Amino acid sequence: MTDLSNPVQLIDRFGRTVDYLRISITDRCDFRCVYCMAEEMTFLPRAQILTLEEIVTLAKAFAELGVKKIRVTGGEPLVRKGALGLLENIGQIESLTELVITTNGSQLETMATALKEAGVNASISAWIHWMLINLRQSPERVIYSKYSEVFKPPGQSALSG
Repeated sequence: MTDLSNPVQLIDRFGRTVDYLRISITDRCDFRCVYCMAEEMTFLPRAQILTLEEIVTLAKAFAELGVKKIRVTGGEPLVRKGALGLLENIGQIESLTELVITTNGSQLETMATALKEAGVNASISAWIHWMLINLRQSPERVIYSKYSEVFKPPGQSALSG
């Protein structure tokens, strides 16, 4: 019999509690940057990619083991068909305190409001941030201010209000 007053938690080999999970939902991207794609990129066959339902089941299982924050990544996660519904479903996991997506920003024009409504906190790809700085464009001015509703300051979750 399980003692619910002492929940099971994931502990890594160094004795640290694991409360953060990254889930890659696709290896596809709508950019072809040398930053993360080889010239001769070989994508995984669809049969080897978890279904959206399997990803939600995985997220729930890890949440039951004490994970409080989930970061959805890719490739570019927003190019996966059904990504928004997936994020909405993961966002419904009551024990999560933070749901974050790492994006290149290409899909925000049409998805920013829906991401906010789903309780998703977005973080822009480090490469995009680097590129904008090196092109002498402020990422805050170019991207963050335009889609400020989904970009929360670090430590502030869209799930917690």
